[in-house]
Amino acid sequence: SIALGSICHCPPNKQHEALSRAVRLLVISISALAMSQVLEGLGIRPSHRMCNLTYCTFVIGVNALVLGTLALVDLFWPWPRRPLPVVYQAIEESKLIVFLGSNLLTGLTNLVLQPLVLPSTVALSYLSLYSFLFSMPLAYLHERGKVLKLA
Repeated sequence: SIALGSICHCPPNKQHEALSRAVRLLVISISALAMSQVLEGLGIRPSHRMCNLTYCTFVIGVNALVLGTLALVDLFWPWPRRPLPVVYQAIEESKLIVFLGSNLLTGLTNLVLQPLVLPSTVALSYLSLYSFLFSMPLAYLHERGKVLKLA
């Protein structure tokens, strides 16, 4: 995923380079999905539990296909892209802290509230409040120019 992400990163206003990167992602997806089919033909079925080579090549292929397709759509979309909302910008700038914090808070929420046994409207209300309370401090810090990073 890191290798696919590094292919996606392209300097702005370089249409030709962005197009070649999108095509490269599609070539990677075709290659990985073909390798997955070859391995499955050899009798190595994809296994999520074992996370074997067939499964890994399949996941890489699907992810590269989605990224390449979205990159092509983004390149040829006739309207300019809108700026990101403040909350999304804050999450983008503090990805690792957000990932770790949301995993810890999700685990705590699941232990305390047990949303699987609550009625769906109550669970949705709690989880909406949780999302709001988690994202607002990030937006506030972003507006003040603060970025949460691990050293």
